[in-house]
Amino acid sequence: MLSLRWGDVLQQGQLVDRVTVPRRHMKQRREGRTVLLHPEAKDALAVWLRAGFGASPPTAETYVFRSRKGANRPISRRQALRIMKDVYATNEFTGTVATHSMRKTFANKVYQHLCQRRAAGEPIDPFRLSSKALGHRNINSTDQYLSFLEADIDHAILAS
Repeated sequence: MLSLRWGDVLQQGQLVDRVTVPRRHMKQRREGRTVLLHPEAKDALAVWLRAGFGASPPTAETYVFRSRKGANRPISRRQALRIMKDVYATNEFTGTVATHSMRKTFANKVYQHLCQRRAAGEPIDPFRLSSKALGHRNINSTDQYLSFLEADIDHAILAS
């Protein structure tokens, strides 16, 4: 997310429904990836746009999460972590937080949603679709993201 520029999310003065992240921004990727922009994220970007730029829109090359250091640099992962920890503490959340926590939470939510759809009778493979949502080429990578669901495993054992 830190590599997003306004040109990635704002086209012809409108926020896009799907964000295409060029491959240059993705670790070990050969091609870019397009993902749906959640309506709440879209609303937040609209507020961020109005608050940060007023009547003059940013250029396509302006970073969405711009650092105060330099003319147009994104905030660092370290700064993103500081911001997240501050928000976490302010809202009295418990547990640990890291910048990669958001990706793991996303993986967990997608997987649980797909499991519910499968339980409702849809002929889908929640694990493979979760892997696709995460953009993993190797399904073993997805397994590592979902391996923190030990509580679900414990519950399944106790239920049988």
